[in-house]
Amino acid sequence: MGRPLSKYLKFFLLGGLLLGPAAIFYLMVYGGYHRVKRLRFYGPHQVQQVKSRGRLRTDTLYFTVPSFQGFDYAGQVYSSDSLKGKTVLIHVLDAHQFDSLPKQIIYAAAEALDAFPDLRFVTVFVPGFPASFRFPFGLTPRLQGDSLRWHFVRMDSVACQSLLHQGLFARADSSAPQFDPASLVLLDRQGHIRGYYSPVFQTDLQNMKKEILHLFREYELAFKTHRLVRVVD
Repeated sequence: MGRPLSKYLKFFLLGGLLLGPAAIFYLMVYGGYHRVKRLRFYGPHQVQQVKSRGRLRTDTLYFTVPSFQGFDYAGQVYSSDSLKGKTVLIHVLDAHQFDSLPKQIIYAAAEALDAFPDLRFVTVFVPGFPASFRFPFGLTPRLQGDSLRWHFVRMDSVACQSLLHQGLFARADSSAPQFDPASLVLLDRQGHIRGYYSPVFQTDLQNMKKEILHLFREYELAFKTHRLVRVVD
């Protein structure tokens, strides 16, 4: 028989068995596993330092778009409350300037909806639907079956101006290149503005797909850790 373990060694082994798994879990959860880099384009936001557990961490506060209402193509009342809990791309088009949907918008929607099944796409027309409006689902096979995920809304000029200037672009920097009332605006599940993208530029559309994927990754990691994801620089 070998020599019996000393009481100090027993204490050390017992402590390792008890504390080892907890230490590994802490390192996985708080040591970087759920950390994600900031999105390249945030939209309006405010960064603040918050002290938690004796350490300073960075929190990002986003601007929330207020609820809005309009009418769908059938004339029924449409409320943005139906988008709660969904990641959304929304944009506004002036029906006086467009006879129908621009091909850039159709392409951007096809790319986004094809890549992200949980995404919603919203087109707001002001003051009404174009005279020659055709639903894009028959224009490209990539959009077939997406009629429930692409919402078409009409609003009057006053309500739309409120949506633009007191909602989507209320705190946007008008001198920034991504500021454009025709831009696609990315909203997260809480209705926060997370990015602006011009459908005209291919680089913007590429960034848009990367950042939507990044946003879904934030949700996935937040679910796994049962807490908000710590966003770091």
